[in-house]
Amino acid sequence: MSTLIEKKPGLSSVYSFFSDYIWAYRKGDIDGFLFLFDKNARENGIPISKKLKSHEIVFSSVEILRYDIELKEIQIQDNKAFVKGIFITSYRKRGSDKLLRSSGEIRWGLVWNNDGWKIEALNTLF
Repeated sequence: MSTLIEKKPGLSSVYSFFSDYIWAYRKGDIDGFLFLFDKNARENGIPISKKLKSHEIVFSSVEILRYDIELKEIQIQDNKAFVKGIFITSYRKRGSDKLLRSSGEIRWGLVWNNDGWKIEALNTLF
C-alpha cells in the first residue's frame, strides 16, 4: 500500500488512494480493503458493516487474477471527491481452473479526513 501521506485533498491523493484500493482488492486483503471505508460508508445503499461477511466470503473463496480500474471522471469539491470508472476483474474459485470475468461501472463518493480519503459511498453496476 502507498506510504505517501497527503496533507490536503487533491488529484494526486485520489490516485494514491486508488492505488491502495486496487492493491488491497487484488491481494484479497480484507483488513486493508475495509480500512479504506469510512465507518458510516454504504455499498450499493447498504451499510458497509452489513457487507463485511460477503466481502470476507468473496476474498476467501476466490483467487483474483486481475483487478483493474479505469478512472473516467474525478470531481473534487472541498473535502469530497466523486469518482466514476470501469472495473474489470478476472478470477477463479479456489480449487477450480475455470476462469471467470466480471466488469461494470463503479462509482465512489470519497470524504477526506485525517487519514486521507475514505469511501463514503460505493456503487457498482454490472
